[in-house]
Parts: sequence; C-alpha cells; structure tokens
Amino acid sequence: VVIRIKKTTGDADDPAVSALKPMSDGQQVVLATADGSKLFEFDRVLGPDADQKIAYDQVAPFVASALDLHNDALVMAYGGTGAGKTFTMQGDASGAGRGIVPRAVEQIGAYCVQRATAGWDYEMI
Repeated sequence: VVIRIKKTTGDADDPAVSALKPMSDGQQVVLATADGSKLFEFDRVLGPDADQKIAYDQVAPFVASALDLHNDALVMAYGGTGAGKTFTMQGDASGAGRGIVPRAVEQIGAYCVQRATAGWDYEMI
C-alpha cells in the first residue's frame, strides 16, 4: 500500500498543513489529532513533492508482472473529495504530468511492440 500526500496551499488555516507529516524513512506518516498524534505505516509514503513519475514508478513493476503473466494487478486510488485521486490516476493530457493510467498504457504498448519483434502476436480487446 502506497500513500501519496497531496500538496497543500501552504495556508496556515489549511488543516492538512499541520495534520499529516511524512516521516523521513519513507514508510511512515504521523497524523496529528485532537487526542495527540498517531503513527501509520505503509509500504511507501510519497510526500507532497513527489511527482507523477515517482508515483508511477511505484506501480510499474506490477504492470510488468501482469504483462509477463505472473500475476494479476490492480491499481486503485482511494480518498476523500479533492484528495488528488484523479490527478494521480489520470493527470495531465501529456508531458511530465501524465498520471498512472496513461503511463501504464504506454508501458503496455511498448511491451507489445517489443514482444512483436520476437514473433509474439497481441490483440487488444
């Protein structure tokens, strides 16, 4: 499980500014609550400065594994309204802001071209 922390406005009134802090180990997040703070652990924590490529690099091995018929893969985004799910999954139409879905489609297309040169035949349905 990977968590991505959305950039905040930086406004002191933004509750996310003080509520959620990634730890330097890249696997833990501290959530400040009225009752104190709580520590949560994940496989990977992507801080507010993580770009779309860094986010995709976390799931690319699962896409490759599914292409090699070793495993099925599911990538999903979960969170509240405005949390950044659509941006993470779709992103911009082109360029460095592309999200997980367009990057996965590119990876699948490149894999098909590579395998076609080895004599494999693919059909997208």
